[in-house]
Amino acid sequence: YWRGRVLDKTDGRGWSPSEVKTPMTKLIQADPSESVLYRFIPYRLHSKMVYVAGLPVRVTGRMRGLLYITSAGEVIIDSPFLFAESYMVRAVDRPVPVTRKSQSIDLDRTGVTPRIEGLAQQWTAGLSSPRDQAGGLVLRLRSGFKYALRTMPPPEDVHPIKNFLFTSRAGNCEYFAGALCFMLRSIGIPARVVEGFLGVERTEQPNEFIVRFSRAHAWVEADLGDGNWTTLDATPS
Repeated sequence: YWRGRVLDKTDGRGWSPSEVKTPMTKLIQADPSESVLYRFIPYRLHSKMVYVAGLPVRVTGRMRGLLYITSAGEVIIDSPFLFAESYMVRAVDRPVPVTRKSQSIDLDRTGVTPRIEGLAQQWTAGLSSPRDQAGGLVLRLRSGFKYALRTMPPPEDVHPIKNFLFTSRAGNCEYFAGALCFMLRSIGIPARVVEGFLGVERTEQPNEFIVRFSRAHAWVEADLGDGNWTTLDATPS
């Protein structure tokens, strides 16, 4: 998973990032043996994000200038002149720590309808821990729904996730991520949508990989009570 933007705000129909981007406050103590240093080249990728596999510890751009790392583990480019540059990334294979105690966004129930909440409670009945509940929701979505890159959009006055869960039962990764996020929030588990890329493709050059736009993906991160954001992917293979 190549993490990019964290989308923790919703108007009930779509997702967007919260306006406030606080810096990562905890100093990540990374042993050199567990950290990976690589060069990221956003070739033809018009984005203000540096997509990172793992938890970024240090990211530098032009003239070795340090890039801003948010508390959500995002790497933000603050200058359009850097879009064609390459970036040196040092990352560790760890989840992003939960550094913000306020859950006003990650438990926002905007978009959660009584029917969505009822389905979430039905699917998690008998499961006590947040981890088991989250796993139960993921299993239901992955096994009972179909992936479709393109689907007919719901009518203008119909809730898109409600239509996905109860009518079409098919959609792309954004539908699966949105549905899972709503259902987790409905049962009191802080959750947010993350967009980025999934998977890599080897080239003929040693230690070089390509992450193509066709691998764009969306998934969910949830706070399951262990102090970290846990990656949850409800999209079927």
